[in-house]
Amino acid sequence: MKKNNEHNNRKYGYIASNISKRSLSSAIRQDKYDRTMQETDGKTVPLHHTIIHTGVTYKVYDELKNVLCKNKIKRPLKRPLIIKENIFLAHEEDYKNDIVLIQFGPFTHPVETNKALAHMFYLDDNGSAHYLRAYNNNSSLNERLYFTEDKNTAILMRVEHDKESEEDEQFTIIWDNKYNGDYPGTDMFWQREERHDWSWVYAGPQDLHHISFSFHPIYFNAYFIKDILNDIFDIPETNIEVSNSDYIPVDDDIATKIFNNSELKNYNYNIRNFDSDDFGLVYKAQECKDAYQSNLNRRYAIGIMYGKNKDGIGQVSNIFINGNLEIKILNPQNGGIHYLKDWQYNIPYMILF
Repeated sequence: MKKNNEHNNRKYGYIASNISKRSLSSAIRQDKYDRTMQETDGKTVPLHHTIIHTGVTYKVYDELKNVLCKNKIKRPLKRPLIIKENIFLAHEEDYKNDIVLIQFGPFTHPVETNKALAHMFYLDDNGSAHYLRAYNNNSSLNERLYFTEDKNTAILMRVEHDKESEEDEQFTIIWDNKYNGDYPGTDMFWQREERHDWSWVYAGPQDLHHISFSFHPIYFNAYFIKDILNDIFDIPETNIEVSNSDYIPVDDDIATKIFNNSELKNYNYNIRNFDSDDFGLVYKAQECKDAYQSNLNRRYAIGIMYGKNKDGIGQVSNIFINGNLEIKILNPQNGGIHYLKDWQYNIPYMILF
């Protein structure tokens, strides 16, 4: 089922680096697939098992359950007006309008290191990217971080598993300053001044009070979905159709709710007029209706998989991706949910999202 897929010079990929002391999970955890990325110089770089991907939009929390936010400070020092959006950590319920949903990209991999780097940014309501940078390129002082629309001054980040955390999915964020333009310095770890419920975020050279973060997927883009499906299934890319730009993760409860709303439990399989592809299509149509009726600004990450088992017997099912970046299967004939590896019709010939 898995194929050895190499990505040529793509602007997206997996950026978390450094295997921790624990056994890490892959983006498709239940199957633990390895991934590779083809570098522009022809060198294939193995990428570690991780859930951090540049095709995913995240909400970021620290170990105190504070959420990453931004404010807006106008500084009319130059023309046009300079707007700096400083980042801070705070209680989610107190700063709902200031929460920033971040992305990583484009992916880069300097030849001097085996560590994957990327810019950190968010998209505003007009679709413009705002990139993270520091007030100064200095390795001796703590630097406050902020967002700016000037990509030329953006700083490169890497994400590593937090070796001090007991949780598998806790990460540190590091400004890789030694690869930053004309001002080479050292690793700058994201830090706070004190451990309390509100704090500016700084980057500092000493890994003494670093912040431990968790990343919670909010949206998947089309590149991510096609990338992850191409990694897993040995089918032509033209047989994977992803029609929208962004999708919302789906947990088991949402998948089951859509099945119940579809009333498919009231229908029986009939090879003449209501067979497996009809079940799958009705379920997919119900997903679209539920997203519309819930006034969501994205579609659910649910697709239709035309598959067969090892004996060549075919069946259509519905495929979805959850917030842990796990691929699961819903059988639209009975509402049963399965991990991909446990579904017997897991050899697809076409997937539609």
